[in-house]
Amino acid sequence: MSSTTTISFLSSILTAFSSFISTSGTDFSAINTAIDDAYDPNIVFHFVGQPGKFALAYEGKGTDALKEFFATVAGPVLVGVLDTTQNVEHEVVRALTGGEGEGVLEFKQKGVGRDGKPWLLEALIVFKAGESGKITEATVYCDTLYLQERFGK
Repeated sequence: MSSTTTISFLSSILTAFSSFISTSGTDFSAINTAIDDAYDPNIVFHFVGQPGKFALAYEGKGTDALKEFFATVAGPVLVGVLDTTQNVEHEVVRALTGGEGEGVLEFKQKGVGRDGKPWLLEALIVFKAGESGKITEATVYCDTLYLQERFGK
């Protein structure tokens, strides 16, 4: 998978997540369909967390961390900015290397719900690269208890 394809895959999924978070309920069929349509079938995508309580995007402070991450795991790429129209702030807190062939991005996202109450979401997205250095698997973790158990958060 080329770097351009990798970014296209991420952008499509992030856009779908941002759209999904703004809808009501926890109907997962729509987001699953969007994900199926968005990514290369050679990449295996997993989600671990609370259904209906996730969204990811990159902009602002996150851009440098994403460039650093992709330079390590997927080779040099140009990271674009996802323009969101929602009242949501996204920040990539850190990019680090996990296990062998594994890279981790830590996200924080905050916004204001339709009920007027502020919310904060923390999530980790873990990418695994194959022998070729191309991303083969991506997992999003945003279950608070699971994050504490696995990553000491």
